Amino acid sequence: LSRAGGGNPTNVIAHALHDAGLTLSVPSSDTKSEIAASPERASLAPAVRWLVLSLVLALAGGAAIQWFGADAGIIGGTRSRTRLELLPPRRAYLRVVAMPWAHVIVDGQRVATTPFARAIPLRAGKHYVRLEHPNAPTERREIELAPGETILLDVAMKVQAPPKPDAGKRTPGPPDAGDASADRVGPSP
Repeated sequence: LSRAGGGNPTNVIAHALHDAGLTLSVPSSDTKSEIAASPERASLAPAVRWLVLSLVLALAGGAAIQWFGADAGIIGGTRSRTRLELLPPRRAYLRVVAMPWAHVIVDGQRVATTPFARAIPLRAGKHYVRLEHPNAPTERREIELAPGETILLDVAMKVQAPPKPDAGKRTPGPPDAGDASADRVGPSP
Protein backbone atom coordinates (compact mmCIF):
# COMPACT_ATOMS: atom_id res chain seq x y z
CA LEU A 1 0.00 0.00 0.00
CA SER A 2 2.83 2.44 0.78
CA ARG A 3 4.40 1.84 -2.64
CA ALA A 4 1.04 2.50 -4.32
CA GLY A 5 0.81 5.86 -2.57
CA GLY A 6 -1.98 4.94 -0.12
CA GLY A 7 -0.18 6.21 2.99
CA ASN A 8 0.69 4.32 6.17
CA PRO A 9 -0.60 0.71 5.85
CA THR A 10 -1.64 0.51 9.55
CA ASN A 11 -3.81 3.62 9.27
CA VAL A 12 -5.34 2.41 6.00
CA ILE A 13 -6.31 -0.94 7.55
CA ALA A 14 -7.67 0.76 10.70
CA HIS A 15 -9.87 3.09 8.60
CA ALA A 16 -11.11 0.19 6.49
CA LEU A 17 -12.06 -1.80 9.62
CA HIS A 18 -13.83 1.22 11.12
CA ASP A 19 -15.75 1.87 7.86
CA ALA A 20 -16.84 -1.79 7.80
CA GLY A 21 -18.14 -1.51 11.39
CA LEU A 22 -15.75 -4.11 12.79
CA THR A 23 -14.07 -1.76 15.27
CA LEU A 24 -15.18 1.19 17.30
CA SER A 25 -11.88 3.03 17.58
CA VAL A 26 -10.89 5.55 14.98
CA PRO A 27 -7.18 6.21 14.29
CA SER A 28 -5.90 9.57 15.55
CA SER A 29 -4.43 10.80 12.26
CA ASP A 30 -6.66 11.65 9.37
CA THR A 31 -5.40 9.35 6.63
CA LYS A 32 -8.77 8.89 4.98
CA SER A 33 -8.08 11.91 2.83
CA GLU A 34 -4.70 10.40 1.91
CA ILE A 35 -6.42 7.23 0.76
CA ALA A 36 -9.10 9.01 -1.24
CA ALA A 37 -6.68 11.34 -2.99
CA SER A 38 -4.78 9.51 -5.66
CA PRO A 39 -1.48 10.98 -6.76
CA GLU A 40 -1.77 13.01 -9.98
CA ARG A 41 0.70 12.38 -12.73
CA ALA A 42 1.81 15.09 -15.11
CA SER A 43 0.75 14.53 -18.67
CA LEU A 44 3.42 14.28 -21.36
CA ALA A 45 1.00 15.39 -24.07
CA PRO A 46 1.84 19.15 -23.91
CA ALA A 47 5.58 18.47 -24.00
CA VAL A 48 5.19 16.11 -26.96
CA ARG A 49 3.04 18.67 -28.78
CA TRP A 50 5.69 21.40 -28.31
CA LEU A 51 8.44 19.02 -29.44
CA VAL A 52 6.55 18.09 -32.61
CA LEU A 53 5.72 21.74 -33.30
CA SER A 54 9.39 22.74 -32.87
CA LEU A 55 10.50 19.96 -35.21
CA VAL A 56 7.95 20.99 -37.87
CA LEU A 57 9.01 24.65 -37.62
CA ALA A 58 12.71 23.74 -37.90
CA LEU A 59 12.08 21.59 -40.98
CA ALA A 60 9.90 24.27 -42.58
CA GLY A 61 12.54 26.93 -41.88
CA GLY A 62 15.30 24.80 -43.39
CA ALA A 63 13.20 24.07 -46.48
CA ALA A 64 12.40 27.78 -46.88
CA ILE A 65 16.08 28.71 -46.63
CA GLN A 66 16.99 26.10 -49.25
CA TRP A 67 14.15 27.09 -51.58
CA PHE A 68 14.47 30.87 -51.42
CA GLY A 69 18.25 30.88 -50.96
CA ALA A 70 18.81 28.80 -54.09
CA ASP A 71 16.51 31.09 -56.09
CA ALA A 72 18.30 34.20 -54.87
CA GLY A 73 21.74 32.74 -55.59
CA ILE A 74 22.77 32.91 -51.93
CA ILE A 75 23.44 29.21 -51.49
CA GLY A 76 26.36 27.93 -53.53
CA GLY A 77 28.16 31.24 -53.96
CA THR A 78 27.57 33.74 -56.73
CA ARG A 79 25.08 33.13 -59.51
CA SER A 80 26.24 31.26 -62.55
CA ARG A 81 24.53 29.23 -65.24
CA THR A 82 26.28 25.99 -64.29
CA ARG A 83 26.64 24.83 -60.74
CA LEU A 84 30.10 23.81 -59.59
CA GLU A 85 30.10 20.19 -58.43
CA LEU A 86 32.39 19.77 -55.46
CA LEU A 87 32.06 15.98 -55.38
CA PRO A 88 31.59 14.95 -59.02
CA PRO A 89 31.44 11.25 -59.99
CA ARG A 90 34.50 11.40 -62.30
CA ARG A 91 36.77 13.45 -60.09
CA ALA A 92 39.96 15.28 -60.81
CA TYR A 93 41.73 17.58 -58.39
CA LEU A 94 43.16 21.08 -58.50
CA ARG A 95 45.71 22.32 -55.97
CA VAL A 96 46.39 26.05 -55.91
CA VAL A 97 49.39 27.82 -54.43
CA ALA A 98 49.39 31.59 -54.78
CA MET A 99 52.02 33.80 -53.24
CA PRO A 100 51.33 35.76 -51.10
CA TRP A 101 47.62 34.81 -51.27
CA ALA A 102 44.59 35.02 -53.55
CA HIS A 103 40.87 34.29 -53.78
CA VAL A 104 40.37 31.20 -55.98
CA ILE A 105 37.41 31.37 -58.37
CA VAL A 106 36.65 28.29 -60.48
CA ASP A 107 34.09 28.54 -63.29
CA GLY A 108 32.70 31.79 -61.85
CA GLN A 109 32.26 30.51 -58.29
CA ARG A 110 34.51 31.46 -55.41
CA VAL A 111 35.90 28.24 -53.96
CA ALA A 112 38.50 29.26 -51.37
CA THR A 113 41.25 31.63 -50.38
CA THR A 114 44.87 30.53 -50.41
CA PRO A 115 47.12 29.57 -48.81
CA PHE A 116 45.50 26.19 -48.31
CA ALA A 117 46.79 22.68 -48.75
CA ARG A 118 43.66 20.74 -49.64
CA ALA A 119 42.90 19.72 -53.19
CA ILE A 120 39.72 21.04 -54.83
CA PRO A 121 37.69 18.16 -56.32
CA LEU A 122 36.33 19.04 -59.77
CA ARG A 123 34.67 17.26 -62.66
CA ALA A 124 37.05 16.11 -65.38
CA GLY A 125 37.16 18.53 -68.30
CA LYS A 126 37.90 22.19 -68.98
CA HIS A 127 37.72 24.75 -66.17
CA TYR A 128 38.41 28.46 -65.94
CA VAL A 129 40.38 29.55 -62.87
CA ARG A 130 40.71 33.14 -61.71
CA LEU A 131 42.97 34.31 -58.87
CA GLU A 132 42.19 37.68 -57.33
CA HIS A 133 44.16 39.79 -54.87
CA PRO A 134 43.16 43.38 -53.97
CA ASN A 135 46.65 44.78 -54.76
CA ALA A 136 47.53 42.63 -57.77
CA PRO A 137 46.22 42.20 -61.30
CA THR A 138 43.80 39.27 -61.74
CA GLU A 139 45.48 36.08 -62.93
CA ARG A 140 43.43 33.87 -65.27
CA ARG A 141 44.15 30.28 -66.19
CA GLU A 142 42.35 27.69 -68.30
CA ILE A 143 42.97 24.11 -67.22
CA GLU A 144 42.02 20.72 -68.64
CA LEU A 145 41.58 17.92 -66.10
CA ALA A 146 41.49 14.19 -66.84
CA PRO A 147 39.65 11.80 -64.47
CA GLY A 148 41.83 11.02 -61.44
CA GLU A 149 44.40 13.69 -62.36
CA THR A 150 45.73 16.28 -59.90
CA ILE A 151 47.05 19.57 -61.27
CA LEU A 152 49.15 21.97 -59.20
CA LEU A 153 48.62 25.59 -60.11
CA ASP A 154 51.49 27.67 -58.68
CA VAL A 155 51.11 31.39 -59.27
CA ALA A 156 53.14 34.33 -57.95
CA MET A 157 50.78 37.27 -57.65
CA LYS A 158 52.31 40.55 -58.84
CA VAL A 159 51.41 42.51 -55.74
CA GLN A 160 51.88 46.26 -56.03
CA ALA A 161 52.25 48.63 -53.12
CA PRO A 162 48.92 50.04 -51.99
CA PRO A 163 48.22 53.57 -53.25
CA LYS A 164 49.68 56.36 -51.12
CA PRO A 165 47.44 58.91 -49.42
CA ASP A 166 46.47 62.03 -51.36
CA ALA A 167 49.47 64.14 -52.43
CA GLY A 168 47.54 67.35 -51.64
CA LYS A 169 47.61 66.64 -47.92
CA ARG A 170 50.49 68.03 -45.87
CA THR A 171 52.97 65.34 -44.91
CA PRO A 172 54.01 65.38 -41.28
CA GLY A 173 57.40 66.95 -40.77
CA PRO A 174 59.42 68.01 -37.79
CA PRO A 175 57.32 69.78 -35.15
CA ASP A 176 57.34 73.55 -35.04
CA ALA A 177 59.39 75.29 -32.35
CA GLY A 178 56.23 76.60 -30.73
CA ASP A 179 54.57 73.18 -30.65
CA ALA A 180 54.13 71.95 -27.07
CA SER A 181 54.26 68.32 -28.14
CA ALA A 182 57.85 68.77 -29.38
CA ASP A 183 59.13 69.12 -25.80
CA ARG A 184 57.45 65.91 -24.63
CA VAL A 185 59.62 62.83 -24.62
CA GLY A 186 57.32 60.10 -23.29
CA PRO A 187 53.63 59.39 -23.58
CA SER A 188 51.21 62.04 -22.39
CA PRO A 189 49.96 61.71 -18.79
